[in-house]
Amino acid sequence: PNGSNGTKKIMGWYDKVPFMQCYHGVISLNHDLEGEIKMNSSTFRFNNGKGYIEKDWGKSMPSSWIWIQSNNFKNSNSSFMLSVAKIPWLGFSFTGFLGFYYVNNQIGRFGTYSKAKVNLEKYEKNSLNLNIILKDEILEIQTFKNSSGMLKAPVNGNMNRRISEGIDAEIKIKLFDKNKNVIFKDSSNITGLEVVGEMKELFNKKQ
Repeated sequence: PNGSNGTKKIMGWYDKVPFMQCYHGVISLNHDLEGEIKMNSSTFRFNNGKGYIEKDWGKSMPSSWIWIQSNNFKNSNSSFMLSVAKIPWLGFSFTGFLGFYYVNNQIGRFGTYSKAKVNLEKYEKNSLNLNIILKDEILEIQTFKNSSGMLKAPVNGNMNRRISEGIDAEIKIKLFDKNKNVIFKDSSNITGLEVVGEMKELFNKKQ
């Protein structure tokens, strides 16, 4: 339902590790939004809007990552987020990922900690297809990036890195059961999408 609390433990047991480069938390999966912002002579109203809140904290963002988020599906109560990143670990690195789907009032969490797997099916300049292999389900994700803007990101505590983020990307998701029957499918053209760094860093090893 709208206003549902997110899962602050989206990282699983990794949020207990004291030397992680970056931490991630989800505060709200989907909530109602009211209010306005006045800027100079312009007023931007958000009445009857939809909100989503997550947070990152730490010293640096990863060298490479993918972030996808939307809660503006045709099914108004649906929400989805996925983050895949190169994680430094004790002098080495590995590809870690986390995320959730919120469908029909059910929350499904997944990530490296749950022994799920992420596969890159297709990557081109403005499109990205991924599959998430869960214990009894498969998530198929297709995205297409439209416009983008530049954001600041931290490097060793200093906000001097610039990364590209789109907020009008398109997404199609399908959720299959273990027998490949479609449980849920939906789409949105209001999606946050970041594809940063080299994808070969994330997917050069079999997941």
